[in-house]
Amino acid sequence: MARDLNLLSAVMPGIREVRTPLATGAVWIFALYLIADANRTELAGAYPIVGNWAAAATAIPAVYLLGGLAFASYLVGIAATPLSELVANAAQKLVLESNVPLEGGKFRRWAGRLRRRVDASEVREPVMDAIAEAYRRGELPVDAALQYPAEAVIDRLDLTSLQLWHVAPSQYQEYDRLKAEAAFRVGVALPLAFAGSTAGLLVGGLLGFSIGAIAVLGALVMTLQARILDHRRNVLIATVVSQGVVRDSLLESVVSELSRLNLPFGKEYASFHHALALAVAFDKVGDYETSDAAAAAAGWEAREYAEITWTREELEQWLGTAARMAGEILDLGDSDDLIRPFERGIDAVLRWWDSSKDRREQLLEEREARVARASLESAT
Repeated sequence: MARDLNLLSAVMPGIREVRTPLATGAVWIFALYLIADANRTELAGAYPIVGNWAAAATAIPAVYLLGGLAFASYLVGIAATPLSELVANAAQKLVLESNVPLEGGKFRRWAGRLRRRVDASEVREPVMDAIAEAYRRGELPVDAALQYPAEAVIDRLDLTSLQLWHVAPSQYQEYDRLKAEAAFRVGVALPLAFAGSTAGLLVGGLLGFSIGAIAVLGALVMTLQARILDHRRNVLIATVVSQGVVRDSLLESVVSELSRLNLPFGKEYASFHHALALAVAFDKVGDYETSDAAAAAAGWEAREYAEITWTREELEQWLGTAARMAGEILDLGDSDDLIRPFERGIDAVLRWWDSSKDRREQLLEEREARVARASLESAT
């Protein structure tokens, strides 16, 4: 039984991988055939070679024609899949992520139900649990886990899922099935809408309009189903990660680096130090893009402690001092591991400082007004 399951796990992903481009290309070729067949006479007159090819094809055995057609469908499907994904992403965002008010009560409720079925918190919450558990295993401050970007784990769920191949084949099969079903719907939706619309135009009248409308509506439904299936897939792997069945390798590496630092427990500016240490850890494991983001977050945390009455030079001096103090607290010594990522964070904060002069002046006026009201109230 176990051998059969392992064989199934090895064979099914390959079959599912071939199915989507094959079906996508076949529907595109069918749509092109509808156009070509409706204009057969014009094409034969304009391109005589097409008629010669059609006559020659009658002498080829059917099995070879079918094989060639299948191969052509596969190639067309591979080339057309990116376009299908682009259109599907646009349609999904329009229906599921748009903030534009949806006119009509029934449609608004329908869209609301769809959006609840792809609630991002269902993925984010187990991922945050997995991050907190990783910090706990590393004997790190649990509140420091709040600084770790959940997106760094979510974006790697596909890569993490490969671990299921060995530790939980049945769960991997379900994960791969959901992924393949979503990809199939995305790949087929666009050519199906195009083929249906083409057939509708050729038929004409009310029947033709009905054929085209049904094809387009069916394609939209398939696209939304794909998003729901993708969400279920992400929930599955996120839950498995939170249960410790598989672990995110980047998270484990970063936690290992953080364990070598002296993260403060409940000290002043702790959130600033935690974010800065995270930038250092990502920098050490080679994820420089996330390190930049963490450094910017550290700068943002430092900004919260800055005085809005400071000049740009005073802020820059304070940030440099904070970086050196953080280096001492985190036991980095004279290493440049701290300064290199944090310098990028300092630049981000200074750019914000330069662009927020009006907002800081407004905050200062509001603070002075609160002080004046408090003084007046105490005097009365």
